[in-house]
Amino acid sequence: MGFIQSFIFNRTVLGLLIAACFVVTGLNLYFDSSQAKVIKLAALSTAKDNVDIIAQLKGSVETPEAINKKLKEAKSDLSLQVFTSSTLKDQFQRDAFESLNKSPEPFYSMEVSEQQSLLRYAVINTVFVEGDAKSYLELVIPMGDLEALATQESIKTLWVLVVLAILSSVSLAIFVGFLRHSSAVLVATQAQALNEQKQLTYAYGRFFPHQFLDLLNKKSVLDIKLGDQTEKQMAVLFADIRNFTSIIEKKTPAESFQIINDYLRDVGPIIRKHNGFIDKYIGDAIMALFEKPDDALLATLAVMELLKRAAASTGGEKQITEIGAGINFGTLMVGTVGEAERMDGTVISDIANSASRLESLNKSYGTHVIVSEQFISGLAYKERFKIRFLDHIYAKGKSNGIKIYEVFDSDPLELVQKKEQIKNDFEKAMECYRNRQFQEAIALLQACQKILPQDQVTSIFIKRCEKYLAEGTPENWDPISKLFSKDDVT
Repeated sequence: MGFIQSFIFNRTVLGLLIAACFVVTGLNLYFDSSQAKVIKLAALSTAKDNVDIIAQLKGSVETPEAINKKLKEAKSDLSLQVFTSSTLKDQFQRDAFESLNKSPEPFYSMEVSEQQSLLRYAVINTVFVEGDAKSYLELVIPMGDLEALATQESIKTLWVLVVLAILSSVSLAIFVGFLRHSSAVLVATQAQALNEQKQLTYAYGRFFPHQFLDLLNKKSVLDIKLGDQTEKQMAVLFADIRNFTSIIEKKTPAESFQIINDYLRDVGPIIRKHNGFIDKYIGDAIMALFEKPDDALLATLAVMELLKRAAASTGGEKQITEIGAGINFGTLMVGTVGEAERMDGTVISDIANSASRLESLNKSYGTHVIVSEQFISGLAYKERFKIRFLDHIYAKGKSNGIKIYEVFDSDPLELVQKKEQIKNDFEKAMECYRNRQFQEAIALLQACQKILPQDQVTSIFIKRCEKYLAEGTPENWDPISKLFSKDDVT
């Protein structure tokens, strides 16, 4: 392709140069081929021929009268006379005298009348005088049919112009063809470059979410610099696959990756549909970010519903059937960390750390979704969800307590109904617990347990109350449990 383009380009440039020369030459001929110019050229040629005739006739020095007599005998229309500075008869001779004294070039003039056209032609002459004297020879030449002569010369010029026009058109056609070809190549090249850029942007987007760029107010991953950061209020979701280790225990590496990628292939679109994006894949867990708490919770419930439907449609053969989720909401820092050769987008905030710890508590409380009180406060439509209080705990390394709640919309219908049924008694039991009325709390919790025996939350608080009844409580006793690990729950 490069050779062909170069070949066409070189020939086109050469053709344009030739065409330009043709056009300039043609225009010059056109503007210089007026009737007066044609007559001038023809007259000079005629004058030269007749001067040669005169030179042949002279043989020996003869007077102009003798030469004119011979010309008349030869039936020539020419006439000849000699004039000197002292015998100037008319304006032509005066002009000829002045011109020939300045330049040896012949002097001529056309005299055109209705009857005839005469060329008066004057040259310096030394033939008819002796010594150093200078005389001037004037030859008067009838020109005949000048119009026919001009027409003949114009036709010749026209043919030349036609040939030049054809050659110019061919060169122009080659040039236009080259332009079209170059334009097509340019368009194709631009389209290919644009397609490659789109593919590159898409490839970058699979490793660096475009939503992350939006948070940093960047248009392209190429604009990202180490240390870029912004502060934002967001919901953080941690979701982990239940019993993943046992699921892949007897699987090959390829099968294990296939299982988790099949799961993530379904989860990713759900997260995006609810205006979120997956910030990190952490083994079999994900961390996703949402600007609105409602979107985070709806996405979590949608994933759980998807797993339930998949398990039902495959007769329980679907290997991933449950996840645990922890969701928190608050102010966090979004930015880039790393070094010059390797950097990554990340979230720096206690909000994210707490979300991860909330997720880890699900097994201890026998739940699937645990959220913080701060997350509950951020919900725009709290009444649309099934929510119950779980516990009041201290985060590890923190001095402020955090209330945690269970969202149980994804539970089986019977379980949802029973949790709704014991909700009031459980809240009364929590009030007794905070007031150190452990016996009353146990009675209420046991009533809840009769309705929902498998509820781990009521069992946890019954054990705590029995412990405090047996051991007592210190004067500075705090109803907030100092835990944030599944080993500390009871």
